[in-house]
Amino acid sequence: MQHSQSAVTLGANKGSWADIKKEEGMRKRSNTAQNLQFYVEEQKRLYHELPFMALPGMRRQSFQRERSFSNIKSKSSWGSFTNLVSQGQGEGQALLGEPRGEPGYTLPLLLSCCVALVSAFQFGYNIGVTGALNTDFIFPEAVKSVSQKNLEWSIVVSIFAIGGPIGSLVAGQISQTYGRKKALIFDSFLFILAGGLMAFANNIYWLMAGRFLVGFAAGTVSVVVPLYLGELAPPNLRGALGTGYQFGVVLGILAADLLAFGFSDVSDGFARPGWRFMFGFTAIPALLQLALASFLTESPRWLLTQNKPKEAAEILRRLRGTTDVYEEIDSICSASDNESSDMTVWEVLSGTIRFPLIVGISLQIAQQLSGINAVMFYANSFFKGVHLSNPLVGATLVGAINVVSTGVALVLMDTAGRRPLLLWSCGGMIVSCVILTLGLWHMLPYYDMVSVGGVMLFVWFFEIGLGPIPWLIVAEMFPAKPRPTAMSVATMVNWMFSFVVGIAFPTMQSSLLENTFVPFAIVLVIAFVFVYKYVPETKGKTLEEIQQDMTKM
Repeated sequence: MQHSQSAVTLGANKGSWADIKKEEGMRKRSNTAQNLQFYVEEQKRLYHELPFMALPGMRRQSFQRERSFSNIKSKSSWGSFTNLVSQGQGEGQALLGEPRGEPGYTLPLLLSCCVALVSAFQFGYNIGVTGALNTDFIFPEAVKSVSQKNLEWSIVVSIFAIGGPIGSLVAGQISQTYGRKKALIFDSFLFILAGGLMAFANNIYWLMAGRFLVGFAAGTVSVVVPLYLGELAPPNLRGALGTGYQFGVVLGILAADLLAFGFSDVSDGFARPGWRFMFGFTAIPALLQLALASFLTESPRWLLTQNKPKEAAEILRRLRGTTDVYEEIDSICSASDNESSDMTVWEVLSGTIRFPLIVGISLQIAQQLSGINAVMFYANSFFKGVHLSNPLVGATLVGAINVVSTGVALVLMDTAGRRPLLLWSCGGMIVSCVILTLGLWHMLPYYDMVSVGGVMLFVWFFEIGLGPIPWLIVAEMFPAKPRPTAMSVATMVNWMFSFVVGIAFPTMQSSLLENTFVPFAIVLVIAFVFVYKYVPETKGKTLEEIQQDMTKM
């Protein structure tokens, strides 16, 4: 009766939550005598009405033991009872002690996640678009020196990474105040505005303004989308759906490379939009997302933090495809019952939240310092070495490897687990760094071919672990109310290190030359040890169970 009593207490604290329980008949079990009488009656009905072969292949002894009153009494909780005698029993229903099947994919869940992943696609597309363009065709009429043009283009590229951390820092407050769904819709409007600014820019400075705005939008996406996916998904699907964020990002990068084959040249009116179409394209997925916004469901966890349990229960029924959602709601309410209504950055940095925040930030730093940007930088030179003269073809091949390997990670995330994939990822990238360093030193036979293989291997191992998992695991480790703020902090650190790497890498490359990948290998060794010692396995656990595990570490 401990679970029922806690549920009643929660109901009293949550106001309308008690009314929902009353509507569903849960108040019938308000005291022990009523509870025992209720189960006695149900036991008699089950014994006489259920066919003996209700569970094919079940032994008589096992069936009789399951029917015994003592066994039923020992499982007297609402969650267990709904497993035993739920309404509309059929051949596929769980019976007595048999465990229920784990939640599967439902149409509302898939639609909500797919519409949200349009924002992840936007993030990736705007990362890849500048690398896919030929800068000689952008405002060619401007009379400027080569050094000035290079400086201005470097600002166009890097200002995206300045808008990103600003967007990520405010995203937590936006999503907590207005909800995850409205935050995603807000992002769509930002992408439309940014796309218009860039497509119709009269000079390079308007292009910079559009890139800053699209960076701000991408920064909010990098917080809201992983948060939203993690809160909608059941524990057994959270890994796959969370990896969907990284899949959307790499799909966007590949789309930018593919579009560049037809639109990376000079812009000359609507008949030949050229590079303007490449920049303005970001408005098209945003319009599509707005058109499909009705398929987005609000996060039930956010609704519970806003004291709206009735709406949360209704959404959970649709997402899970079952009416048995009360135990999940009770679990969420129990975890957040003693939390404040809001948490500032300083509150997140203190107390029990500090350790999971350190883990999340460390993984984000490891992702950026892993050397993935260096690999992308050297990829074109390696491809030229094997007589692949068009660098866009090489970039597209790398993008395709990105998509395929992320798809593999999506399949493995909920079976292999987060920790093993992270360890394999770091280990594989260490080996790849060794191969690439030997290739740069020309110390291997057919070093050009081997170096291309090293690039592909590095990208593959990055995308099965260190690429998607930091976004996923940060969304898993925090309680409901500090989660948006904690994710904002961790994501802001990711953006900051991305900017630092982008600024520092040219100097590092010119100083270290053939040894460029040695520091990255050292970082990856440290990351491997850190993951082995401190990163918990979150596969198959509820967010509340993960929270409890983190407080014990």
